[in-house]
Amino acid sequence: MLSGDSLSVLDALNKIGFFDVAPRQIVIEAKIVELNNERMEELGIDWQKLLDRTGIHSQGGISITGRKSHENHLEYEYKDTQYGFSGGFQTGMVVSDLLRLIQDKSIGKITNIPRIVTINNRAGILLDGSRITYVSRYSSYANIYETDELTAGLYLEVTPSLGENDYLKLDVNAKLTSLGEIIGGSPSELGQQIKNTVYVKNGEEFMLGSFKKIQKIKIRKKIPVLGTLLPFLFSTKSEIETYRDFLVILKPQVIDFGKQEIPKIEEK
Repeated sequence: MLSGDSLSVLDALNKIGFFDVAPRQIVIEAKIVELNNERMEELGIDWQKLLDRTGIHSQGGISITGRKSHENHLEYEYKDTQYGFSGGFQTGMVVSDLLRLIQDKSIGKITNIPRIVTINNRAGILLDGSRITYVSRYSSYANIYETDELTAGLYLEVTPSLGENDYLKLDVNAKLTSLGEIIGGSPSELGQQIKNTVYVKNGEEFMLGSFKKIQKIKIRKKIPVLGTLLPFLFSTKSEIETYRDFLVILKPQVIDFGKQEIPKIEEK
C-alpha cells in the first residue's frame, strides 16, 4: 500500500508501471524438411549446386550402421552412412524461394514444425524423439548405481540474445541421432551434429544447415533352394544407393505479451 501526498503516490505508480512490464519472450520456429533426392534427379535439379549457392559447407563426423532382411527370395543388406553440413546465415527471401521450389515440384516435405519459447539469453531445448536413461556405473558392494541419458531423434538447443536494430544472435546446437551398438554395457549414439552462431533479423527465416543420410542396399536375387545351395551359380548381386537430405530452417520472433499473441504455426 502506498501512502503520502497525491503527487508522490502518482510518481511512485508511474515508476512501478515503467519497471513492471512483461518479459520479452522469443519464439523459435523450426522447420525440418526432408528432400526426395530421387525425385530431384528425375526433374534434373542439381541439389549440390543449390547447396553451393546457399553457402553450405561439409563438416562433422561419419557413422555407419548395417542390417539385413529377406523378402520373396531376395536378400537385402542395408548400409547407412550419415554425415552433416553446417551452414551460414541465409536471407528470408532465399529460404522462402527454396521452400516454394520444394513444394511446387513435390521434391520434399516438412516432417514437423515444432516451436521453442524462451527468454533473452536463456537456452530453449526441443527434443523430437526419445530420451533413453541407462545405468552408467554400478557398485554391487554398496548397491549404488549412477544413470546417464542419451537422446535419439532431433535435438535442438537455441540460445537467443536480443541485439540492436531488431536483430538477434542465436547460438544453435542441433543433432539428428539414433541409438547405435552397445559398447561396454552402454548404448552408443550415432548421427550428426551442427553447431553455429548466426545473426538474424526478427521474424526472418534462415537455413542453419542440412543433415545427409546415405543408404546402400545390396540386393541378392536367388532361385529357391538352388540359390542357397549353390549361390555362385544360381544367384546374382546388385547394389542400389539412396540418399536423403534433411534441412534445418529456423525463424525467431520476439513476442511482447502486452501487445501481441504468440504467432500461429503456418498450415502446410
